[in-house]
Amino acid sequence: MPIEKRGRPGHEKVASPAHIVESRTQLSEMAVFPQPYSRLSMVNVGGDPLFMVRYDAALVEQLSVGTGLIRFPSYIDSHLPILAQEAEPELSCDLWHMREYYFSTNPDASRKDSVIRAAVQANPSWVGAEQLLLEDQDPTQLGWRKVRSFSFEADEVPWQFEGEAKRWLISGLRPDQEVPLGQHGRFVNSHLAPDADLPTGRMISPPFVIEGNIMTFIIGGGKLPDSEQLELLVDDQPVRRATGCDSEWMSHRVWVTSAFIGKAARLAITDHSAGIWGHILVDEIVEWKATR
Repeated sequence: MPIEKRGRPGHEKVASPAHIVESRTQLSEMAVFPQPYSRLSMVNVGGDPLFMVRYDAALVEQLSVGTGLIRFPSYIDSHLPILAQEAEPELSCDLWHMREYYFSTNPDASRKDSVIRAAVQANPSWVGAEQLLLEDQDPTQLGWRKVRSFSFEADEVPWQFEGEAKRWLISGLRPDQEVPLGQHGRFVNSHLAPDADLPTGRMISPPFVIEGNIMTFIIGGGKLPDSEQLELLVDDQPVRRATGCDSEWMSHRVWVTSAFIGKAARLAITDHSAGIWGHILVDEIVEWKATR
């Protein structure tokens, strides 16, 4: 890695959670998930607190008794009643953590079905998109056809910009920001130099007519549903809303839009917070139609 700024020799380059996840590290001194999820992966090895990056069942069996690691299958079973009554944004963040920490490396079909049933019980608006709640694969492989994508790649993006939002589109990394994980190319990043989380603003898309049954996207940044959010506006009223999970690891999300087919809509990306985690990351917004 290049040295971004000079400092104490040997301490000038620090790995981020993104580096750790992409390197397929098993145990890390740094937690890659935010609280309250980091405690679920803490393991004591030789007196040192470490964090498991992905739940590796084979490694868990090799660790000696007394490491304090929470057996995640049992945790899922005990958490299902809570999940079935949970509200946003905790519900979406719980699904993100379960998908990335456990289901991404453990093909536990029966538990996955139980989690999906509990999630849909808590949020009935997901009916029709159950197969995407714990998956991050291309929806075309699951029977969906792309209607349109809201790309941020072009030099001139036809969105309306308010406040500092004109500076949000970036393909690199902001100084002093952890490396985001999950984005492709240019994306929305309201963490701005030199003021970090202080600047605020809003982006509003051109109007479009909803044709698809679902919309997918990835989102990161602060878990601040009243001030850091991506919204779907129908007749200028918010009908779907999402926020981050206090992480630069961008989470795959899905909205079911079947009830709004034929209606005029806009997307709005808002950053109205100047506090801790007062920024938002958004990318890969795509509208899909069911092929069957």
